[in-house]
Amino acid sequence: MKNLRVNASILVAFGVISAILGFFREIQIARYFGLSIGADIYYLGTYIPELIVTIVGSAASNIYMKQYHNHEKQESYAGAVLLLLSIIVFILFILLYFLFPYIALVLAPGFEGHDISSLIGVGRLMLIAMLASVFLGVIVATLNINGRFILAGLNGVIFNFILILIAYILVPKIGIYGLALSYLIAHVGRLIFLLPTTMKYFQIAEIKHSFFLLKEIPRVVLVNISGSIQVYFERSLSSVIGKGTIAALNYAGKITTLPNILFINSILTVIFPKLVTESDRNSESFTKTVSFCLKIVFIGLLCAELFIILFNEEIVKLLLEHGKFANQDSRIVSTLFYYFAPIVLISGVIQVLLKVAYALGKTTLTVKVMYISLPVYIVVLYLVKDYSSIYAFPISLFVYNITILLLLIKSLAKETNLRIITNFNTWKSTIIIVLTTIIVKIFLPFSPNNFFCLFIFCIIYLISFIALLYFSEKEFRKYIKLLLFEIFKNKKRI
Repeated sequence: MKNLRVNASILVAFGVISAILGFFREIQIARYFGLSIGADIYYLGTYIPELIVTIVGSAASNIYMKQYHNHEKQESYAGAVLLLLSIIVFILFILLYFLFPYIALVLAPGFEGHDISSLIGVGRLMLIAMLASVFLGVIVATLNINGRFILAGLNGVIFNFILILIAYILVPKIGIYGLALSYLIAHVGRLIFLLPTTMKYFQIAEIKHSFFLLKEIPRVVLVNISGSIQVYFERSLSSVIGKGTIAALNYAGKITTLPNILFINSILTVIFPKLVTESDRNSESFTKTVSFCLKIVFIGLLCAELFIILFNEEIVKLLLEHGKFANQDSRIVSTLFYYFAPIVLISGVIQVLLKVAYALGKTTLTVKVMYISLPVYIVVLYLVKDYSSIYAFPISLFVYNITILLLLIKSLAKETNLRIITNFNTWKSTIIIVLTTIIVKIFLPFSPNNFFCLFIFCIIYLISFIALLYFSEKEFRKYIKLLLFEIFKNKKRI
């Protein structure tokens, strides 16, 4: 258990650093391109490589991790999987490279002339990155299995650092192609960094050893691809509405989901092993853990999203309004915050419930829920896109997430005794959070007009949030005392 906590802490720490660097990468893109066609081209160009990584890389690595432990010759099996994926991805690369002019027309039906030509050039360049990305899925999975958590955690940190550095050098010189090259170099760079330390885990082997993986990939792909289909409809229709729409949705989404990435991922990384253990042994303990996790996630994200809404203009102005990001762009993105904030709150709860489903072994439930909800998103999007313009996308996404949430509650409530509203017992805390947020906004004598002031505001708000949780939630007090006890006990041992 101690090793589990240490390993989880390492992965969480690197995940937080990687998320922060990724956030600064988005700020850098906004500075260079603002809400322009160049930013739209870049985000469309990343779609196909990320889709292939989702379909092949993530699916393969998940199955691979399950089979690796049970294989007698692990190094041979790892080598066979790497060889199989090399063949699959190389064939896909050749096909996609020659078909990309047609793919670009499907991806961006609103582009024409020079814009579509730029998308084809940038997209073909970024396709090369998927070769490295799929290999990285297997390599990082192998490192995790063999306890090399520091190297595995450094993967994302190195990627974002290289991307920021190369973009800083190349974008001023060659524009959007510099950004595409930074994406490619960052993928190859982290592969080069990890290869020397991982070669000992791979041996040349016959490809037939990996055929079981090939049979299982289609099943796992069904789970992973639903999110990619939703992204396709969003980006494709955004290209029709106007230049900069894709970029605006991306910037607003990245800022509002940052608390989710930093907070929820950290919570779930630590909680999930406990959920898996308790789901088999003690249903009452399992239900208490789920309820506590849902409560903390709900209250935490409510606190963060209220802060983002109340200080939306200041946040966008300080973080994004530099270089080519104009004041008009700031107004569009800050208005989108009002739409994205409730989505982030709901999606945080959904993430917890999906982990509960996995812990209970209900893997097919996630597939059913996603594919039932996806047509709802598409129908709502087409119904409102002519009336709401750019805001049609977050409105449709909100309905999509609500549908997923209701389906998960219906499927899990009976078996886990979850009563999401009544068991939360958080309405008292919710009211306190809202009042605290309003007080911080109204009675503080100044507004954040620089990064230092914004940081001070965040600290004041965070302290207020922790204090109200500590005094209003018995379970939270118990958790904090247990955490402090563990810290002081470890210090005494040292």
